[in-house]
Amino acid sequence: MVAAEVLRADPNIQTVAVTASEDDVNKVYELSEQIRSGRTADELAAEINAIVRNATTLR
Repeated sequence: MVAAEVLRADPNIQTVAVTASEDDVNKVYELSEQIRSGRTADELAAEINAIVRNATTLR
């Protein structure tokens, strides 16, 4: 349901990963802080991809 809402809100999004894993959620918050501090998503790609691969739903 969440993935469908995201895709409907922005048709340019190609992949939506949804997780309820507490570890993954905490890591997403850590990564968002790093991005706010100046790191780029490219620099964090391996960590982002690891979370996406662990997602309970991938569409």
